[in-house]
Amino acid sequence: MRIEEAFAGPRSGFVVVHTGLGYGDCGVDFEKGQRWLVDASIENGKITTSIASTTGPVEERQPAITRLREKKKPH
Repeated sequence: MRIEEAFAGPRSGFVVVHTGLGYGDCGVDFEKGQRWLVDASIENGKITTSIASTTGPVEERQPAITRLREKKKPH
């Protein structure tokens, strides 16, 4: 994935995000060309996410994005 806007972690560039592959393991079904808010963690040196996080398409996660942007502003 290409990082468009960062709230934590890597600030720019491309990253590999690991997620489950189905069969009840809570993997995220990323679709090429979509913009995503990715709520990830680092496990065993890998960036990972699941459907149990706030990860989701940007158009469905606007309230979370607004909160993250507010936290990022200098006070």
